Amino acid sequence: MMWLQSRRLKAIWLLWLPAACFGQTAGGGSSTPPTNPLNVYAPPCISQVKQYIAVNCQITPTGGTQPYSYAFTGAFPTGISMSTDLGGGLINGTPTGISGEQATVTVTDARGGTAATSFTITPAGLTGSGPCGSSICVTGAAYAIKTAEGYTITTLATVQLAATTYWSDGSTLDVTSMATWACSPSPQCGSVSATGLYTAGNSVGTYHVTATLSGVTNNGGAGVAVTVATIQTHTKESDRVANSGVVMREVLQLRSGIPEEVLQKAKCVIVVPSTLKFAASVGGSYGRGVMTCRSGSNFQGPWSAPSMMALGGGSFGLQVGGQATDFVLLLMNDRAASSILTSKVKIGASASAAGGPVGREATAATDIFLRAEILSYSRARGLFAGVSLEGSTLRPDNTANRRLYGRDVSAKAIVLLGEVSPPLSALELLSVLNSKSPTNRSAGSAPPPPPANRPPVASCSANPTHVIAGSGETVLVRADASGPDNDPLTYTWTTTGGAIEGIGSQVRWNLAGVAPGTNSVSARVDDGRGGNVSCVAEVRVDPQPNRPPTISCSANPSSVQAGSRVHITAVASDPDNDPLIFSWESTGGQIVGSGSEVDLDTTHVAPSHYVVTGHVSDGRGGIAVCHAEITLEAS
Repeated sequence: MMWLQSRRLKAIWLLWLPAACFGQTAGGGSSTPPTNPLNVYAPPCISQVKQYIAVNCQITPTGGTQPYSYAFTGAFPTGISMSTDLGGGLINGTPTGISGEQATVTVTDARGGTAATSFTITPAGLTGSGPCGSSICVTGAAYAIKTAEGYTITTLATVQLAATTYWSDGSTLDVTSMATWACSPSPQCGSVSATGLYTAGNSVGTYHVTATLSGVTNNGGAGVAVTVATIQTHTKESDRVANSGVVMREVLQLRSGIPEEVLQKAKCVIVVPSTLKFAASVGGSYGRGVMTCRSGSNFQGPWSAPSMMALGGGSFGLQVGGQATDFVLLLMNDRAASSILTSKVKIGASASAAGGPVGREATAATDIFLRAEILSYSRARGLFAGVSLEGSTLRPDNTANRRLYGRDVSAKAIVLLGEVSPPLSALELLSVLNSKSPTNRSAGSAPPPPPANRPPVASCSANPTHVIAGSGETVLVRADASGPDNDPLTYTWTTTGGAIEGIGSQVRWNLAGVAPGTNSVSARVDDGRGGNVSCVAEVRVDPQPNRPPTISCSANPSSVQAGSRVHITAVASDPDNDPLIFSWESTGGQIVGSGSEVDLDTTHVAPSHYVVTGHVSDGRGGIAVCHAEITLEAS
């Protein structure tokens, strides 16, 4: 007997166990909401989509339970699609147009929870304008001589070219490896690799190098001009320019050479290579060299074509012991530069001078260095140091300029006015200076113009995207925004219905009093410098699901003699307070009246049992039925 009772208890326990387990997981009335809700937001990369450039942008949800399944409504720009179902959410492809499209992506997790985000993708068009006046510009490396027409290199030389695109949203993109390169006319022009490395041929001439991306070619389709020339016939002047480049390169490679911060503040550089030897008792010999300045009215541009210069007089020969000596002079202000280019200047009298600092001495920033208009250096027997050249003179060597450039041209016209292109012999000098000190950082120089403001980019999303009218739910709306210039951003929110609660990039939308329909919540994002962008999140408000009415019927009296009347009463209510419509029918007799109370006339009705049925409708598909039974007795 005890064994049978034990088996019964065990069977009851086994039957109860699944119900208890299912009660914990089935989400019944006692279940608690998940503590890790599913969320999904538009990825920032969708705001950086560009026409003709491949897109690879993954939507990554947070929370919920993996795996995720993806679906979308709406559309993507032509050439772009999104993978769906399990493991989807990858937006990829290559946009071919610039028309914007809006899509809503819905993510479902393993629990059946859903979250959605809406966003618009508008590809930037390849319609910007770069410094070459085109949406694609090609530039060369510093070791090519830049001219107004393009670049100059020697025969069989190479120059690495770079292609930059300029977009309608103000952004730029290096497309050197994506562009299609060519040169013309071929084969005389040489060749261009797929990575933009141009190799000149052995034919002298001016050629054009093009970089094309999806039918758009640099420099308005003409390409950039590259002049291939032979090295000039060796002359004293061309050799002096070339030697100056060698000296400058070697000096800047010295660990204890000219400090970088000093060179960056210089307006001009004078190099006098290998000054003639002279006896220790002679202090009046001179050397010849070149002078180059930063171009432009404010000395802000690249280094200019060189002017030939003469250094003479003074006693620098005694100081260096009569050895072959290289001199480097830095002109630190506009006055010194202008004076030397137009007249003979005595160092120390017409222009203040000092031996320049070397190595770490620049950090001292002594008054001598700060006040000097000219800082001078010398290199002899491998020793490089600051040297005083007081009493020496500097002047333009116009005769040498005529030999170098083939015509009469003043030092000012060469250096400041840019009336001649640099000779090939200046290739090393200018490339070294342009690479080591491309920017003038002196306190008195005009700062470069600020870059054009680039507007922010933003996308908006709402969670959830569907709510029930009158439910009291609050929708979280978020604007994911970024400024390419890292400007601080401000947010202004508007809505077509309901109310915005909160400020900043994330707010709440209160739908109290909002009628069913689609509502837009918009954010305007400003960067404080005139740049702004707007995004929209849509929330659909669905009507409350209809709740049917209820009804009960009663007959008074419920038993009468045939031929009498029975009063029928229906008591009905509707949870949504909808107006109710009543209808009646009976298995015998005649219904008299309408509404919630009627009579049953039993005249000429045989004694028996009869049923009166009442119907109530709320006009929205909700109905209810009641029955009242009546017994007719023989009279």
